[in-house]
Amino acid sequence: MSVDLLIIGGGPAGMAAAIQAARLGLQATIVERDRLGGQANAAPWIENYPGFPEGITGKELMSIFERQLKRWPVKVVYDEAKDIVSYEAKSVLLAVGLTPKLAGVPGEIPYGDPDRIDHSGKDVLVIGGGDSAFDLAWGFAKKARRVTIGMRGETPRALPKLVTRAASSGVQLKTNWSPLDNSYDVVISCVGKQAKHPLFEKMEKASNLFLAGDICHVEDRHVAIAAGDGIAAAQSAYRFLNLPQRRKGAEKYKAI
Repeated sequence: MSVDLLIIGGGPAGMAAAIQAARLGLQATIVERDRLGGQANAAPWIENYPGFPEGITGKELMSIFERQLKRWPVKVVYDEAKDIVSYEAKSVLLAVGLTPKLAGVPGEIPYGDPDRIDHSGKDVLVIGGGDSAFDLAWGFAKKARRVTIGMRGETPRALPKLVTRAASSGVQLKTNWSPLDNSYDVVISCVGKQAKHPLFEKMEKASNLFLAGDICHVEDRHVAIAAGDGIAAAQSAYRFLNLPQRRKGAEKYKAI
């Protein structure tokens, strides 16, 4: 049986898209390789998602997303979607997020989740100078013996608030860091991400392909943006499938 909308990726964009698709009466299936919520689960603290004035952890927010998703008839398949030939779908939404870049240090874990990595009483190195690096360093500092941020430059690119918060938690800052300096128990790399996924490369010319989430916003990776993207992309897929006369309005979230 062919589903109306096959959603690759179960992060904020994918779950929001599935909820909206189900509301619109579309049969939707999510294919997720790891866990619902994706990388957002690793966010130690989210302060800009509307509705939570005191802030909320990424894991807590994603659990709320998942709880809402379960209210709708959406099938979730846990699989590595390397190709969609094994799935029958009238339209496809890629909400796969971004692929982390690597710093080139042996054993590095890109954008590692403090809750899934044994780091209690250990020395942790977080490579990077942006928001994610300082945010994760703060998260690791709660249990680690010592956390050091290694920056290749001299000036942090992160929000001043995140820099101050990390420093107040005892996180040390090492400027002009070199990959030769890797004598740490745990190495986390936060050196950027890129919009690269094999499915996109295979399907980018398909007329029934839609995109949502971080893959559309390499520089603006926020849960609120991803969720809104997912809802809008589901709307576009609905118009594409059911309202041929309004397909022009679906172009914004099309891959081409």
